[in-house]
Amino acid sequence: MFERTDQHGFPGKLIVLEGVEGSGKTTQLTLLQNWLESKGYAVLRTQRRTSKLVSKTIAKAKQRKTLTAITYSLIHAADFADRQENEVLPALRAGLIVLSDLYVYTSYARDIVRGNDREWVKKLYSFAILPDAAVYLRVPAQVCVERVTPDRIQQFYDAGMDTGLSEDPEQSFRLFHEKIIEQFDGWIAEQHNFHIIDGTQPIHVVQRELRQLVADHLHVDAAPGASLAGGF
Repeated sequence: MFERTDQHGFPGKLIVLEGVEGSGKTTQLTLLQNWLESKGYAVLRTQRRTSKLVSKTIAKAKQRKTLTAITYSLIHAADFADRQENEVLPALRAGLIVLSDLYVYTSYARDIVRGNDREWVKKLYSFAILPDAAVYLRVPAQVCVERVTPDRIQQFYDAGMDTGLSEDPEQSFRLFHEKIIEQFDGWIAEQHNFHIIDGTQPIHVVQRELRQLVADHLHVDAAPGASLAGGF
């Protein structure tokens, strides 16, 4: 099996937050960033499909619905590679805390559900540096459907309609995310040493657990600081 155990060795820290649509990643990372900055840390946020090199190409391809399972994987890998080289690595070398809203593990799950071979996908992303901490916000697929906006459910690729699971967007969205969750629960979270948090808990409960995990890695006190409403 294709596995890596090497760490990046830079002075900064890479914290990865994974989870399906509607799991609360964006909210939690915003709160975590505010808290870290209140502690005096410099923070960089990064997320999928934001590379200056290929993000517009991805958007156009998705609009035209021209991506196959393989080209979907390759173009998102290019996005990831560009962001790693030009955003993440410079930040880590400079000692920043990098917060990643999704990482290669979501690519593993989505690409495999789309029909690509697991080992091929892992080798495609073999250049990815390993995070210092990886967190998975676990929520059921039905919660995803209830939390996301209707227009997001109608997005062809976000709903996994290219997989042929269903012609109904909402049904396809649910089935697609159920299969992504199965990948995380079945092998990704365990093999890659994820810290799993129940994403159905109240926002402040999830944030406290997330802060404690990050504080342990940074060897700092997880006392309140900046928060959602003046201190948890």
